[in-house]
Amino acid sequence: MPVRRALCAVIGSFHSGEDEPPTGTPADIPGADALRGQMTAALARLGYHCVTLNGNESAAELGTAVLGFLREPMPAGGVRVVHVLSHGVQPPNYDGLEVLGADGRADELTDVAGWVRRADRDPDAPATLFLLDVCQAGTAVRLPYQLTIDRRRTVVLAASPADEPAYDANFTRAMIAALGKVADGGYNVARGFGSIAPRQVALDVQAQVAAHGHGQQVTCSLFSLLDGEPDFAFFPNLVPADADLLPDGVDPGLGDLALGLDPAHFVDRAYAHGPRPRMRTGLFYGRDRLLGELSAWLDEIGPPEPGQGLRVVTGSPGSGKSALLGVLVCAAHPGLREATDPAWNRLPHVPSRNEHLVAVHARQLTTQQIIDSLARQLHLPPPGLRPHEDGGEQDERMGPAAPAQPAAEKASAASAGGGAQHGWTTADLLEAITTGTSPPVIVVDAVDEAAQPSELIQQVLLPLATRTHPRSPLTADPADGDEAGNGDGGEGGGGWCRLLVGTRAWASLQPLLQAARDHGHLIDLDQEPPTEVRAALTGYVTALLDRQPPYDTAAYKTARAHFAEALAATLTTRQPPAPASPAGTVTDPASPAGLAGVTDPGDPADPRWGAFLVAALYTHHKITAQALPPDPAFAWVLGGQVPRTLWEVMEMDLQARATDPWARPLLASLAYARGDGMPLDVLTHVAPVFHHDGPHIPDPAPAQARHTLAGIRFYLRLTPDQHGVIHYRLFHQGLTDYLRHHPTAPPAP
Repeated sequence: MPVRRALCAVIGSFHSGEDEPPTGTPADIPGADALRGQMTAALARLGYHCVTLNGNESAAELGTAVLGFLREPMPAGGVRVVHVLSHGVQPPNYDGLEVLGADGRADELTDVAGWVRRADRDPDAPATLFLLDVCQAGTAVRLPYQLTIDRRRTVVLAASPADEPAYDANFTRAMIAALGKVADGGYNVARGFGSIAPRQVALDVQAQVAAHGHGQQVTCSLFSLLDGEPDFAFFPNLVPADADLLPDGVDPGLGDLALGLDPAHFVDRAYAHGPRPRMRTGLFYGRDRLLGELSAWLDEIGPPEPGQGLRVVTGSPGSGKSALLGVLVCAAHPGLREATDPAWNRLPHVPSRNEHLVAVHARQLTTQQIIDSLARQLHLPPPGLRPHEDGGEQDERMGPAAPAQPAAEKASAASAGGGAQHGWTTADLLEAITTGTSPPVIVVDAVDEAAQPSELIQQVLLPLATRTHPRSPLTADPADGDEAGNGDGGEGGGGWCRLLVGTRAWASLQPLLQAARDHGHLIDLDQEPPTEVRAALTGYVTALLDRQPPYDTAAYKTARAHFAEALAATLTTRQPPAPASPAGTVTDPASPAGLAGVTDPGDPADPRWGAFLVAALYTHHKITAQALPPDPAFAWVLGGQVPRTLWEVMEMDLQARATDPWARPLLASLAYARGDGMPLDVLTHVAPVFHHDGPHIPDPAPAQARHTLAGIRFYLRLTPDQHGVIHYRLFHQGLTDYLRHHPTAPPAP
């Protein structure tokens, strides 16, 4: 931990003790003595060694103390805080700010710009945070010289803008509260992040100050967009929060390569830990035949043969679609393969490392975002900058390399900027792929959860699946001779990429499902042989129990086997009544059971919930309730009582939590989360909307919300943002669908 030092200067009285201060003497600051002690204590909780002035210093003494503090040597990597509460005045002959001492005077030694300049003077000096609670404090926030230096060492957080007053020490009170929140872990920052970003604290302080009225506006330092926000560790993360982090060895920047790659999604699904926190070993069981077929297909060299370029994996919610794709992606993706070895190394079939594989988690992404994600992962230059147009060399991965400068700089900027102006079209993407030398493998999961699933299928996925290799027999015209096909020459072989898709079988997605079915490559996990599913479920549930004390002991060996076998038998042999005339169900004339269509996303009348998700939730519920006994006979009965649907398992668990009034409101709120989810401060504001006492009840306290979220942790995914702040979302789309339909109570019987 870095060395931390602080100076606390609170000047609350500005006359020499006369009974009646002279006219023009600044007003005293109420409560200054108490605030001095509170600020010192708050800084000490964060590990700061604090020098605290007694409040009687004259202006010259105050200035000397601050400058002396800034001149003191510190070890490399140390951080400093200077807190000043007093009055401030503008000098008569120049635009600046000087702080008053207890003598009611200002001095050139209390020139705030001089303090900041002193701290910025040495590029290797400790990082220094100035907390200025004086009128017109914003004068020192943005100094002209700071535009000309490369390595700034200061951050200034000021109580008011340059031409505005500060009121009643509200800034200092807010800062003390914020420091206490840091010490208590109230910013909910994930472990692995050593400090809380200054921006998070500044926003909190601003909100607290604004709540006091007066129109007071906190202001702070500006930094160049090119330099980014400084990584100064003024606020240590002393109480780190749990989060779902990527395994060691996965580049944290991998997900930043392109919106949509979402490595955490594929990693979590590959480990198949369900609602449990990720374990050291993978829990994927079964699907041996499918793993073998898909792995062999992914390992094929060269363009696929006609009709062989598309595979679609479908099934009911929780049937294991994403788990299957997750294992394949983690084993084949160069950036994930080594780090996720425990997830797939015991499986009988996995694909080889594939330098040409790209993957997208389509959840909530627009069609344009998915196109851009594919283009960036494939390292394709933006339209108009293709190498063959300006002399670039060939890329070993996709054929054309990124063009030489300055075009490469333009390509990089366009890629980083999101591409609204330079965005790819499907035609651009197809042309770039088909002019490369190596056909890519493209994996797109959760197509049904995309922002525009029908558009995505028609504009991107079907064109990718049907685009043919040059001189393909599908498009060749004998009259065209060697010019036949829609490529640039070469010998034919069908499509130009391998496309693997995961989706639920909604009616609106029928064109994609039909395209795969036409060539016998629609993989419906709900139609897998029940004996195979039963064996896989037994192994999966046994593995869950094997890794959870006390069920991993010899005393429970027979009981856990009986529980797993009974549960698997119930989920694979008990046939619930089919819904009457389910509107919207996809029907396949060749199969009375259809294509695992759903009547309505999350409709509890639909019995087709994936056995693996139900098994995971039910097993976790029994583990948490400590309800599994060592008696094998009772364990068999308990396993046989597993509900058939996801909603029955969830309602069973929520009923057991009836004494916690916030469990369901928090879960229902997260059904409406977007992207990576909701941070805690947003979630606590939304939750009352779904409370049974109505939306006007007070928000749950953050500590109460964190306690409830810890209890329902197994329904959640916890993702830290770039600053480490935890964002919460439901771990499975099936939960989202159900809670959107039934946010406040279970369905009527």
